[in-house]
Amino acid sequence: MEDSKAFKQKVFRTALDQVEDRIGQLEKQLDRLMESKESETKSSMGDKYETGATMIQIDEEKVREQLNRNRSVKVDLQQLVLDKVYPQVNKGNLVETNKGLYFVGIGLGKVQVEGQPCFCVSTESPMGQALLGSKADDDINYNGMTISIQAIY
Repeated sequence: MEDSKAFKQKVFRTALDQVEDRIGQLEKQLDRLMESKESETKSSMGDKYETGATMIQIDEEKVREQLNRNRSVKVDLQQLVLDKVYPQVNKGNLVETNKGLYFVGIGLGKVQVEGQPCFCVSTESPMGQALLGSKADDDINYNGMTISIQAIY
């Protein structure tokens, strides 16, 4: 891969941008729920109010949980060491395989970088576990497939 270090930085930046976008969207959603809860409180009383307020409270808790999870992912992402290449796959590595590129460290799924798909996998995921510790020229078995590690960046 030509200029793998720069490409790895672009994958990192794309992943960080996606996480920050999610955080921004969740914060806006939380603000709207807070406004809804406030207007619900002012508008009516009785059973209808209780049901509406309860539904808003449930939604608010779900959004807060997602927000906290995404903030945690952002912290994990920012703690990755990108400029160190290990002899075997570790957190922060970009791994080139015969089945595509994998960025090991956080689970975001597929991201597009310069039109090329790259899969962001956490070290806790089955794929991340399969990749961890492997070396260039190793073959790993994942989901019934043999995947060849071509290079680690």
